[in-house]
Amino acid sequence: MRLEKLNGQINHKVMRKRIKGIIKKLARFGYKVEPKNTLVDPVCGMEATSGMPSLTFEGRDYHFCSEHCRKQFEAHPNEFVKKQ
Repeated sequence: MRLEKLNGQINHKVMRKRIKGIIKKLARFGYKVEPKNTLVDPVCGMEATSGMPSLTFEGRDYHFCSEHCRKQFEAHPNEFVKKQ
């Protein structure tokens, strides 16, 4: 599966659309897919799970969809904490 890239980054909208398509196909065959412990990445707004990259800032745990988003948060945490 090829994912389109935007400025060298995976296009999250395209990825989200493809994942939803896969979930719909699985549902046709009787599979029920539900994310466990769903969290929101403070950098890009995508869903993240507790098994993905995380970081503790000012006593609060933040979870990320990718290592790239974790590094962006680590470099400028106050920029992303204000969004929430």
